[in-house]
Amino acid sequence: MDHCATSLVSFRLFLHDRFMSRRPHAPDSLLPPLAVIPAAGQARRLGRLPCSKEILPLPAVADGVPLLTTGVEFALKSASAAGAEEAVIVVTPHKSDIQLYLGDGRRCGVAVEYLRVASSGSCPETVAAAAKSAGDRDILLLFPDILWTPTRLAGSLADLRGAGAAVALALVPSTQGAKVDIVDLRPSGRIAGLSVKPGAAAAGLTWTCARWSPEFTELLVSELPKMRKTLEAEPHIGHFVGCAINRGWVVKGCSAAAGRALDIGTLDDYFRAWEDPDYGISEFCGHIEP
Repeated sequence: MDHCATSLVSFRLFLHDRFMSRRPHAPDSLLPPLAVIPAAGQARRLGRLPCSKEILPLPAVADGVPLLTTGVEFALKSASAAGAEEAVIVVTPHKSDIQLYLGDGRRCGVAVEYLRVASSGSCPETVAAAAKSAGDRDILLLFPDILWTPTRLAGSLADLRGAGAAVALALVPSTQGAKVDIVDLRPSGRIAGLSVKPGAAAAGLTWTCARWSPEFTELLVSELPKMRKTLEAEPHIGHFVGCAINRGWVVKGCSAAAGRALDIGTLDDYFRAWEDPDYGISEFCGHIEP
């Protein structure tokens, strides 16, 4: 091989090591994910509260018996059903009542640690604070103010990750485009685009929880300062998913046509959980499908 050809091969190897090695690839095996539950917000949408919104009471039914539960318990049970063994709940100092209520979390099927931050300006900032805790594990992101069904979708995210998706999203239909992100899901299961809270007239599939690779966690942490500067409003997780899509990373979704979601971080949906028994909240808040 002449000197020119040797140099060309060396340059190609450099490009591969410099760029392609940073691109997520199908893992040989998946460790149990670290569940991350952001609870560092100020709950401005709910007004003055007697406790943290994550432990506001919600109606539930278990084996025909009425009981009370909370949004954070729903998130932890969903995490356990999806294979998580550990969870990090990110809180601010004024939310100590969450730890007093939950304890170590084992009654929900996972071991809970609490990460305290002085403040947080956005959900991505809260998630980034927990990034070091994940190490080389996937992050399974669940929100303590989003109830959704069917919960089995959370477990299906592992299959999408194992098949090579850098980010996997659980999708359900929504007509609340002012509150949620709307995704463009192709028949192949690949997500071609994502619109962050596109407006009240928008409808389609939205995501309720996510599982992603360590590479995506690195992307979120590294791009967060830039997002803060370039966006007019606070950044959302959807902005980073969109960034991954634009980079050509594989983002996939699993959907359920009959699924639904309820944002109990807003007054209208929180009241709906109590006032509309036909909505079925009691069924999927009090019971996690196997």
